[in-house]
Amino acid sequence: MTDEPHHRLVRQLSEARNVFDKSPEEGMADAVISAVAFLRSQGIQSRLLQPLDAAFSLLLDAHLAAKHGNRSGPKPKPWEESCALGLAAAAVTGLNACGWSIEDAARVVGKKLKIDKRKLMELRKNIQRGRANEIVCSQYASGLDEMAEELNHLADREAKARMLQLLDSLAVWGSGDVLKSPRLL
Repeated sequence: MTDEPHHRLVRQLSEARNVFDKSPEEGMADAVISAVAFLRSQGIQSRLLQPLDAAFSLLLDAHLAAKHGNRSGPKPKPWEESCALGLAAAAVTGLNACGWSIEDAARVVGKKLKIDKRKLMELRKNIQRGRANEIVCSQYASGLDEMAEELNHLADREAKARMLQLLDSLAVWGSGDVLKSPRLL
């Protein structure tokens, strides 16, 4: 039996402690996400980790707000909202890769997640132009990587069906207040 997850946790907590000295919110968020990753590696059910996931999200929002400070311009979107938007845009691209038109894919994803299809198509363009915020772009890239990894070995028909299943999962994840922001509607 190996202690690899334990050693990784200790290393990540040590790094989080170093970050904490410079940015308390970011250090706390790093520590929480490290603990969550360790607990997941130990087989702890996701349902039991929801309070820690929520704490991570709040800490990251506080960090982003502190980083923005009192500068002019729009305040940062909540972390969960940015993640959901990036994954929604990735779902449009994934459906497009399965043969759907961008407009049809945006319509289906937008309907599932209650996002205007035109805004979703514009967001996707902004991501591809490098004009979206870094969290949205990061989640878009992660979503595409995960979809590509999962869909690569499937035939076209199976890939389309799996994409729709992934979209249903995203719709469940985004069914709370995450995507109910007036900025999206």
